[in-house]
Amino acid sequence: MFRSFAIPGHTDQIPRARSEILNFLEEQGCQEESCFEIGMALQEALANAMLHGCTQNEALMVSVEVETNGEGATIMIRDPGPGFDVTQVRDPAPADGRVAESGRGLAMMRAYMDNVTFTRGGSEVRMHKRWRAAQSA
Repeated sequence: MFRSFAIPGHTDQIPRARSEILNFLEEQGCQEESCFEIGMALQEALANAMLHGCTQNEALMVSVEVETNGEGATIMIRDPGPGFDVTQVRDPAPADGRVAESGRGLAMMRAYMDNVTFTRGGSEVRMHKRWRAAQSA
């Protein structure tokens, strides 16, 4: 099943968008724990797209595509911004114990999802989560 969403590029839009996307995933069979994890990653990915890609401009749109196959979901989030070099993002938990000011969202996305990749120069993130594997474990 496939569904797309167009979201104005301001962080005020995140709660509504997140809720709509998670409702769709629940309808497709996403279990509670997996939906929680997807919701956390989605929150961070949308915030990055709206803050960095759209610079909080509601006239700019963030595109979200969600595809499910009964065993999991792939979510693609694209913003109109210039992107970023993912290799230049610092580890948010450096050896000296101080938490970095940036990079936490990317670390959270990677922690909650099974696969996270960036394309289009960093202005597009694809996240995949298997939820049937968790159910049978």
